[in-house]
Amino acid sequence: SFDSKKPQEKCFVSHAHLDHLPSRSCRCVCSPETAALARLRGVTLLEDSTPQIKLLDAGHVLGSKAALIEDFLLFTGDICLRSRGFMEGFKPVKAQVLVIESTYGSSSFQFPDAEEVAKEARDLIEEMLSRGHPVVLMGYPLGKAQILIHFFSSIARVVAHSTVAKFTEVYRRFGVDLPDVLSYPKARLAKVLERESWVMLTPMYSSTSPLIQALKRRHGVKTMAFSGWAVTSSFKAKLGADYAFPLSDHADFHDLLKVVEAVSPELVVTYHGQSSSLARALRQMGFAAESLAEKKAIDLSLLWRR
Repeated sequence: SFDSKKPQEKCFVSHAHLDHLPSRSCRCVCSPETAALARLRGVTLLEDSTPQIKLLDAGHVLGSKAALIEDFLLFTGDICLRSRGFMEGFKPVKAQVLVIESTYGSSSFQFPDAEEVAKEARDLIEEMLSRGHPVVLMGYPLGKAQILIHFFSSIARVVAHSTVAKFTEVYRRFGVDLPDVLSYPKARLAKVLERESWVMLTPMYSSTSPLIQALKRRHGVKTMAFSGWAVTSSFKAKLGADYAFPLSDHADFHDLLKVVEAVSPELVVTYHGQSSSLARALRQMGFAAESLAEKKAIDLSLLWRR
């Protein structure tokens, strides 16, 4: 099974985001980084290996892997082609069958260069700090937060939500060059927020959350949200963020097409997110493509060992 909530005897876990982890501890094929991060979520992954499965860096978060099975089937998990800071992008390989994530599988999702987005955000952060407004940087606590620390830690003291701080320590333990961050409870205790210029990393909170309201009331913070969904017109308003930037750890629509072209499979199976849109676009390009949203089981026996 792949990224299944109900792990089977043979299973693969691509990375440690909650929607990809099993619901209970199990033996599986995964990276050491994924096993370490999963432990922080209360899931023990006993690392297994099999010569039939080759793990490839997926470029999504620390330890994220795609799985190539006997050079026949490539399961991507969540992938990102673009390198971002210390994260190297995914490098596709040839396979007969490609099972590909389609989180952003619609043509409306096209992301600008990550470095350009970071520069635009950095200029705004510096402007806000110069006006006396600390800045809360919001994104997934595993993956996005660490990229934001990489991009912006040189601007001001970095304070982090406790969850972000725990995940960041694992990144540091596995050799990623990130600064030590001060957890929010420790920063409050030491009165750092009153004395210094700071940015704070948090999960993706709405403006109505007690934490954000308290930070706005006490410190006049401005909030910036970082997500691929920021390309949609409604994202910033729904969240109530002051600013939103399209910085994603996923492949956008055109990068997903590039992956398919590079893999050159006989069959593409799309899953998750906008899988039907991606499958339709691939069929228009001449690929045999099926969406798991439309077909729950797909017979691969005619392709196997051909």
